Amino acid sequence: LMATAEALIEIDELQQSRELIQGNLARFEHSSAMRHLLGQISLLEGDAITAARLYQEARLLDPENMALMEELTWVQYDAGLYVECLDTVQALQHTLEEERFDLMHLEARSLTMMGRSVDARNFYLRLTQEMPSNPSVWIELGTIAWKLGDYNRVAESSVRAISIAPDRF
Repeated sequence: LMATAEALIEIDELQQSRELIQGNLARFEHSSAMRHLLGQISLLEGDAITAARLYQEARLLDPENMALMEELTWVQYDAGLYVECLDTVQALQHTLEEERFDLMHLEARSLTMMGRSVDARNFYLRLTQEMPSNPSVWIELGTIAWKLGDYNRVAESSVRAISIAPDRF
């Protein structure tokens, strides 16, 4: 069933794949993989809100699946569910043996979108130390600093961003 549904996705028959899975969902009500695939179809269709709900359902059915949990964080962010994204990414970071800076960056972005600029700035300051050649980190730090009236940090961020990526606007 899953292979058929995935093959339909591959040939861009998203609706047919969705119908196939939904028609069999009752028989496989405890299948995390089916909800995960439905979530992926929703993403391909541009419906991040539905995808986030389906990913969350899949996660509840398979709470030990860290890869699924990580995908959920990115889907929640794409859906604009920043509070949920922050909760999930923090829980994920807590389970990992070492800190992941891509997830820390997602935390900073979520905090920014939630209007928690001071908290976000603290994450960005750490990210600039850990990822000093990433222009996005410097640009985002500069934006937060601007909102907070920290113009010295704005100047520093702009100089660093321009030196790293001079062709970026």
